[in-house]
Amino acid sequence: MTGTVITAGDDGSVNLNPRRLILVEGRSQPGFRSDPDSRIGAADGIWIGENAPAGFTSLPKKDAPELLGTEHRLVVLDARQGVDPESLGIAAGCIPAGGVLVLWLPDRGSDHPAGGRSPYHRRLLHLLDEFPEPIRLETGTGWILPMDEVGAIETEVATGQTVTHDQELAVRAVEH
Repeated sequence: MTGTVITAGDDGSVNLNPRRLILVEGRSQPGFRSDPDSRIGAADGIWIGENAPAGFTSLPKKDAPELLGTEHRLVVLDARQGVDPESLGIAAGCIPAGGVLVLWLPDRGSDHPAGGRSPYHRRLLHLLDEFPEPIRLETGTGWILPMDEVGAIETEVATGQTVTHDQELAVRAVEH
């Protein structure tokens, strides 16, 4: 999920406001810390799945369609019991510019609770392995996600990294 929004200021400066994907693998619940000056915190977040930590708005996966048409700066999708393509699409669609999607997956070595990973899950893992953008973390290692630092991550636009010809033209227009 690299959906970078590019806006030009009155002075011609370019503001990049990327959406971020954080992949978390493991069984223990991710820790979240928000400093008072943080740009994103649990109060801004939706937790799709069971057992949301304090401060998050919790929503069962079956109710994920209720999020259609809404924006949330932080969405955590608990996909340890399997990756539901519909929930993932809805979660990703809720992230505005500058927002963060945390995708919580089971350990790579663990068996899927339903008796083997689905072809979709295997394909998703393969694509995520090839995708350079996500921040990758493991639970159980004592990390705490500093949301103020995640919100402050900067990226740069590089030509040749676009998907379509129209995107390439738009990037060139902004650069010159």
